[in-house]
Amino acid sequence: MVTDWIAGVITALGPWFTAFFLLCIFSFTYKENPWFRFAEATYLGVATAYTIGFNLDWLLSQWRTIWSLTSTKIILFSLALLVGLLWYFRFSKKYFWLYRIPLSVAVGTYIGLSLRTMVFAQFLHQIRATFIPLVAKTPP
Repeated sequence: MVTDWIAGVITALGPWFTAFFLLCIFSFTYKENPWFRFAEATYLGVATAYTIGFNLDWLLSQWRTIWSLTSTKIILFSLALLVGLLWYFRFSKKYFWLYRIPLSVAVGTYIGLSLRTMVFAQFLHQIRATFIPLVAKTPP
């Protein structure tokens, strides 16, 4: 009963919040003002919270379905999580050097993938093309 009432109130207030934030955002066309800053900060906060929640939910579902099955996968998942957390040391002056570890892993991975693609695209197909006979053999 109460949840239906709350859902009805949220459904009724949704368009009003939308109109309010739309007017706050469009007030920037006049000049920058506190209403625009409020709407901008609210948008960024809600978008960040939604992204973090969505990604944590995805991470938890991956852990439950794939990574928690064997001890090797648990170690690999923990290592990947540790490397992912090292990205946040970019914001620390004292431990900035730790940020270079995941950066070098990412750069090395992408360079390796692009080199593999270039080898297949440029060299191996040309080498295979040299083995194709110039004159097709016709059956007798």
